[in-house]
Amino acid sequence: MDAARTTGPTYARELLSKHETIAIYRGVELGNEHLLRVFPPRERKQWARFDIEAYVSFEKPGKYGDEKQDAFRILVEDDNFSSALALAAIAEGQRVRLSWKHDYVTKTETVDGRETKHSYPERPVTELVPADAPRR
Repeated sequence: MDAARTTGPTYARELLSKHETIAIYRGVELGNEHLLRVFPPRERKQWARFDIEAYVSFEKPGKYGDEKQDAFRILVEDDNFSSALALAAIAEGQRVRLSWKHDYVTKTETVDGRETKHSYPERPVTELVPADAPRR
């Protein structure tokens, strides 16, 4: 493979919406991945559920951004180490400050001289702390 004709991935992000909330942590629940009509069947994943109590701020600069939500879920097994640490520090029923972004991500990569682009939504958590914790 010619190194000059191969480039590593680059990522472009477009902010579609931004959510800053006060929420109640409701614990971990199993998802419905097993109901998908795919083969082989997928195993159920664990999701941390939050009920949104109030919005602190909300922005939707993009036409396709998420509207205000009543609930939000975080995949427990996700690779986001900071979310896993934050989940370990809160108890079920606890009020938290929960913030996330809804981004539209475009990944561009060149392999063997051919450029490929893949676009997909992401909703990274930007803050997950007890509601009474000092602001950062």
